[in-house]
Amino acid sequence: MGNSLSVRAIAGEPEERADELLRDFGPSKPPVDDLESLARHRGVTRIQVDAKIFADGLTLRETEGFAIVLRPASAARYRFTFAHEIGHTHFYRPNETGVWKHASAGAAEEGWCHNFAGALLMPAAWLRQDVRDLSEPSLTALDGLIRRYRVSVEALTWRLAHLQIWPTLILRGERSAEGWVVKTLAKSRHLPGVSTGLRTGALHPGASLLERAASTPARHAAAKIEWPVAFRPRGRIFLQTEFWAEARVQILRDGTMLSTMLVHLMPSAATQDRLQNPR
Repeated sequence: MGNSLSVRAIAGEPEERADELLRDFGPSKPPVDDLESLARHRGVTRIQVDAKIFADGLTLRETEGFAIVLRPASAARYRFTFAHEIGHTHFYRPNETGVWKHASAGAAEEGWCHNFAGALLMPAAWLRQDVRDLSEPSLTALDGLIRRYRVSVEALTWRLAHLQIWPTLILRGERSAEGWVVKTLAKSRHLPGVSTGLRTGALHPGASLLERAASTPARHAAAKIEWPVAFRPRGRIFLQTEFWAEARVQILRDGTMLSTMLVHLMPSAATQDRLQNPR
């Protein structure tokens, strides 16, 4: 049972399962902090932190209930993994003798739990309302949402793309010996006709902008970048090669350089003015 139909036949829709848990036992606004309480309502009776486990988290069925074992991590990653593991509790059922069994859905189960974690920590209704309250997509807005929901930039950008909220491309990159390379690309599903040709590990578009951001005290810069992106509206194809983008670079203690770039596909006049004339 490894396809998307069977995973939902076992556990239902991840958005619905997360909404039910929050509606019955969770808070009414972000952040969703008390994950231990939500886990208990899903039958979790033991929560343990163990640095020796081989994965970020594990969910086990024991005699009295579920056990969730988590590896130490940053606060944001720990919270996402915890929510992910709560999702796994939806894949256990008692058999005719009352013994709980894991109804495995293969690799599709991991994707379901990933979606469940995003929906639990960043409910669609809350996130859409918060984005409506913002004037425009920006890295500053992204930072505010990260603080409000207490999630990582990776989790938030994936969720924004999954919910089709911003008409942007959000790239995460890293400086290597060969130059800047792409680690992740988040693209809204309402842009199915947009083709970037990018893959993980590919050379990062707008590398000069990233270098400029890395050299400024604020580690932030904005400019037009050259990047051939194909658009296929209604069966037609046209190529756009220039976009407004803004980038931020983080330099870790070990010297590793990580980047976040927000590429505006359909910027408003206000966005173009902000990027062209920073204040």
